[in-house]
Amino acid sequence: MQPPPRMIDGANVLMYADVGGLQKTSAVRHYNENGLQESFSQIAICTYGSEDEIYLFHCDKDWETENDDLFRSWQDAIDSAINQYAGLKEKDFVLYEKTAQQGDVPEVSGIGDLIK
Repeated sequence: MQPPPRMIDGANVLMYADVGGLQKTSAVRHYNENGLQESFSQIAICTYGSEDEIYLFHCDKDWETENDDLFRSWQDAIDSAINQYAGLKEKDFVLYEKTAQQGDVPEVSGIGDLIK
């Protein structure tokens, strides 16, 4: 899995996970103009800067958002993702970090630093 860009659809990426090989459960159903979306490649938990508006972006392999869910906290987003993808565990999420390919991104010590 290629790490996501620093921002997806203008929102800061907090953490992400590969869900390409996981079965989507029926806990939450996502639709687009073509009907029910039954699978996604990757997910990202993101924020536009508000601590009480956290998005779960369901993305394709190129990190293009195909659908999203809105939550009050990053933990709620994680819990929902775990419920939506069979076999996904909290430990599968990768905290967004600075990498050489992504350029200058502030160092973080925890999720709270990413939301600010």
